[in-house]
Amino acid sequence: EIFRQTIQFLFILRLVEKRKMFPVWFGSALKMNGIEELEEGLVKYLGGGTYDDAFSAQVFKITREDGARLTWLKVTGGSLKVRDVLPGNGEKVSQLRLYSGVKFTPVQEVPAGEICAAAGLQNTYAGQVIADSEAASEQEGGRKRLLFQPVQTYALIINDGTDIQTAMERLRELEEEEPLLDVSYNSHAGEIQLRLMGGIQAQILKRMISERYGMDVDFGQGSVVYRETISAPVEGVGHYEPLRHYAAVHIMMEPGPPGSGIRIRDACLPDTLEGNFRRLILKHLAEKKHHGVLTGAEITDMKISLIAGAASPVHTEGGDFRQSTYRAVRQGLMTAMKYGKTVLLEPVMDIRLDVPDANLGRALSDLQQMDAKLDPPETDGRTARVTGVIPASSIGDYPQILASYTHGEGTFFSSLRGYEPCHNAEEVIEASGYVPDEELEEPASSIFCSHGAAVLVPWDDVREYMHIDTGWDPDSLLPQEEDEGDRQGGSDGKSGTRQTAGTAASKRSGGKGKDPYAFDKELMAIFERTYGPVKNRSPIGDAAIRETGKAAAGIDSWTPAKNRTPEKSYLLVDGYNIIFAWENLKELALDDIGAARDRLLDILSDYAGYCKDEIIVVFDAYRVTGGRGEIYRYHNIDVVFTKEAETADLYIEKTSHELAVKKRYRVTVATSDAIEQVIIFGTGAFRLSARGLLEEIIAAREEMRDRFDIGDA
Repeated sequence: EIFRQTIQFLFILRLVEKRKMFPVWFGSALKMNGIEELEEGLVKYLGGGTYDDAFSAQVFKITREDGARLTWLKVTGGSLKVRDVLPGNGEKVSQLRLYSGVKFTPVQEVPAGEICAAAGLQNTYAGQVIADSEAASEQEGGRKRLLFQPVQTYALIINDGTDIQTAMERLRELEEEEPLLDVSYNSHAGEIQLRLMGGIQAQILKRMISERYGMDVDFGQGSVVYRETISAPVEGVGHYEPLRHYAAVHIMMEPGPPGSGIRIRDACLPDTLEGNFRRLILKHLAEKKHHGVLTGAEITDMKISLIAGAASPVHTEGGDFRQSTYRAVRQGLMTAMKYGKTVLLEPVMDIRLDVPDANLGRALSDLQQMDAKLDPPETDGRTARVTGVIPASSIGDYPQILASYTHGEGTFFSSLRGYEPCHNAEEVIEASGYVPDEELEEPASSIFCSHGAAVLVPWDDVREYMHIDTGWDPDSLLPQEEDEGDRQGGSDGKSGTRQTAGTAASKRSGGKGKDPYAFDKELMAIFERTYGPVKNRSPIGDAAIRETGKAAAGIDSWTPAKNRTPEKSYLLVDGYNIIFAWENLKELALDDIGAARDRLLDILSDYAGYCKDEIIVVFDAYRVTGGRGEIYRYHNIDVVFTKEAETADLYIEKTSHELAVKKRYRVTVATSDAIEQVIIFGTGAFRLSARGLLEEIIAAREEMRDRFDIGDA
């Protein structure tokens, strides 16, 4: 019998887990009937009642009572005590209350599983996850992603003469209590703006403001909430150096996947900037919503990496980095706009219409005129269903129009799908009238010091004055196609034309003007399959850049080491990065990764016989459980397999720093990982992309052929 009951119970658990059976309990919360049975059932069938020892809590509401601000939260791990300091918050709990209706009982400790109200906390918000930093980061910095997001902006119209500052303070209180309410002050329009879900929420909010604060307000016509992002990596530079102040910040801003929001990381070498300053910069990057330069809308879908910075041991203060950080973000956005790499995003909605068959033609015609993308309609002979995607700005009052022409039989449902490039961006940008250079609260300029006086340097001149050169070049944002001037030869480094790899190889072979790739069919096949046909010209050449020391190809460019006469020179190669960047090796790797490794090692071994660099090829082995790492000699080059939990990037950064900084050797790193290329600049190393490495090898073989007259063999 016990065995039968056990099997039956396990079977029920499996059905509940698969949502095919639903436990039901009866009782009355008012009379406290059935509460214990419900709790026991939840533990029994749903696995509740088990909590971690580490403290964590979920904030779900903010209220005020007799002037006290109360944070309502559920303790989901460990326990919370009076006078505890919240992790990641730094605030101390002054009182804990357990409520029953409107009455409460003060307690000294609340265990996991309990709901309480905590007093003394001023910076909490609804939806916040309070835990250690690692747990909080999994919740996007402590805030859970909301299922619904406001897509309409309404201007607040104050009818009773209340000043804007007082109104903002009162609305901030409401904002803490309502997660969907987003309050901001538009300095250009001189008005308070609120992001709301729609007109109904505006009506409810108007009544709340009147009842709580006695304010008479209205709302203007709603407009769509736009956002902005970028379409290519760009470096932002911020410098703040008025008298007795100093801070410099360099960030790399990269486009992220749709819906990813803003992700922030520290990619600055520890030896280049103190840890407390790096943490301060990351805090300033995350502490506010940064605005774009097209319409002033909030930026999103970016990865922002701190790549460099500088401080003064005497003059730097904390506020200096706030200034330089904000200016770096703004300067990067302005640079992206200059090169046409900024993107205006608009909210798009998933829609569903149910209309009588007789009205289907009208509905389809309306939606097509509203720039909707529709699926084929479905009909049962009486009612038709239409689904699709439509810009939020196109919907307007269409639900009311639909109800009118269908005589109340049509229904309209919509939900936020996400943000996509705006379908009428030019029109929206022009209508906004936004002038980014007039933004006083978020300047893109930097402040430098000259002859003891502060000098304001416009954003587009900052790179000429900056004290740190990371090697990133704005010309990397230019179109990659060459113009007629490129084909007719030369580059002045200013007009946007670039020296080609063919030109570079020709110079290295004595300027004979021959096709430098014809002699080696295998390398030629790799190059053309990866970068396209040569056709008497070739893509941008890192080989030429390495030879001249000029930064002419953006993030793949070279930065020459300064004041160095190295005894040795090293070439560090990110093995798998190169394999998967060269098309032929990539295809080979898909069938046999070992064969691809061997082929790359053979190519580099041949190249090592010509170049003066000591070549070290590094392969990732960080996922190999128990891997202790391996280093061995392959003909005339060194091969490294990293140990468990150590990536090739980490090994290369560490080795580059050891060789270039400590031993002062000349170091070159071959990889097409853009962030990795930027990071290693702090060691004074050269950077070389996968394409640049291939050009170097091809040029080397061409020179050997001409010098020793070995023919095409």
